[in-house]
Amino acid sequence: MFNKKEYNKQYYQDNKEKQKGYSKQYRMDNKKKVNEYHKQYYQDNKENKKEYQEDNKEKKLDRSLQSRYGITLEERDRMILEQDNKCTRCHLPFEGIGTEKYAPVVDHDHSYPKGDPNSVRAILHNYCNLKVGTHNDSIEELKLSIDYLKKTSKLALTND
Repeated sequence: MFNKKEYNKQYYQDNKEKQKGYSKQYRMDNKKKVNEYHKQYYQDNKENKKEYQEDNKEKKLDRSLQSRYGITLEERDRMILEQDNKCTRCHLPFEGIGTEKYAPVVDHDHSYPKGDPNSVRAILHNYCNLKVGTHNDSIEELKLSIDYLKKTSKLALTND
């Protein structure tokens, strides 16, 4: 039995460059019409797009947590509650999302393989996590910075 959908799909695959040329020429010949269509499409689907993005934010975060650290979004949220919604490093409350300074992020030991849940240490502020990360999780590196600050800081020089 003849399947028109399959035929059209195969025809497009066999003649992709030719079809792209037709589409490009149409868009060039009908710029105003195409722009109006896109504006209207955007207006008609703006709310749907927002809802879709909101629905998928948690799914994306959950997948990211799973692949990077081997934990679920629920496990991360439970850790935040167990930490009384405060950063384990500085003990200030979490605020914000994503890359914001005081947003909660997973701190992990980089010596473990990616996705190993045993690598997870705690939930820190994004800012605090970056501070720890700049020393490559190394106590020796951190001591070097402390020694440097003790030698060069005005506060350290006046307190001695």
